[in-house]
Amino acid sequence: MENEVFQRIMIPDRLLTVTDSISIRVLERSISLFHSRQEWDRGYRYYYDIWVLEMDSWRMISTIPVLAEGKIAWPLAFTANGGVHFTTRCEN
Repeated sequence: MENEVFQRIMIPDRLLTVTDSISIRVLERSISLFHSRQEWDRGYRYYYDIWVLEMDSWRMISTIPVLAEGKIAWPLAFTANGGVHFTTRCEN
């Protein structure tokens, strides 16, 4: 660990007021931030935003609308044609 360098990284400005629904993970070798949000004025209830840290700056790479029946736990991988594989969790 003597060669490791650590620093503080701020979350995206858009998420500074968000207090929950954020996970930080490694996705395809990058630090990624996964944010779930609700919007009741559209046809979908839940949206999931995926952010990737690139050279000290966050870039939102995808927003995924999901119907209310299930909740996504975390994206697992991206497919070659732009799709995303997710894990889900069921709530009773």
